[in-house]
Amino acid sequence: MTFSIAITTTDRDRPTLGESILSLNAVAQWHDVTISIVKDTEPKRGCFGNYYFALSEVARSNADVVAVLPDDMVYHTDLFSEVSKAITGAGYCAAYTPRGCGNRYRMKRGWNEVKGGWATTWGGCYFYPIEVAQQVIAHPYIIDHRDNYEPNAQIDHAIPEVMHRMGMRQLWAAPSLCRHIGMTSTIGHKHTLNEEPYRPH
Repeated sequence: MTFSIAITTTDRDRPTLGESILSLNAVAQWHDVTISIVKDTEPKRGCFGNYYFALSEVARSNADVVAVLPDDMVYHTDLFSEVSKAITGAGYCAAYTPRGCGNRYRMKRGWNEVKGGWATTWGGCYFYPIEVAQQVIAHPYIIDHRDNYEPNAQIDHAIPEVMHRMGMRQLWAAPSLCRHIGMTSTIGHKHTLNEEPYRPH
């Protein structure tokens, strides 16, 4: 199974991109993975706009699975092997399961299906079958969100919403397959212990 990954990045008070790339390269070395960097440039696309741009880029690849990942995550050794096991028939596999999200649904070890749209989950690092990614970037809801949603920031609410509308399976990893290290949000969100990686009891 082949992967095309884009890492979105922007200027940070405390840069995290280098650590994130080292981590991803380390876990990708036994898999067929292409990694690119997409920086939010002038004129700024905004958080979701940059995500959409990056997803459009990887959706033109020849990979089986694509993902757009933020620049402030470090990854578990089993990331690509675990996604490979679950991705067939899924809308997405979310590699980052925050503690608060996992606790909300009392997620069990393995892949957990969560149903619903806007504000039902948060976190993400969504891996898509390439044909699903192509449907997402063409979906009227996502195009409207990109162009008209004022804060233009809610990736982890907009993607579950479009999956819900498309009737596709949303799978979440337990334990989380990555850890959030960017404690200073580029869009002003407050980070708490709920953003620590979920570990099932």
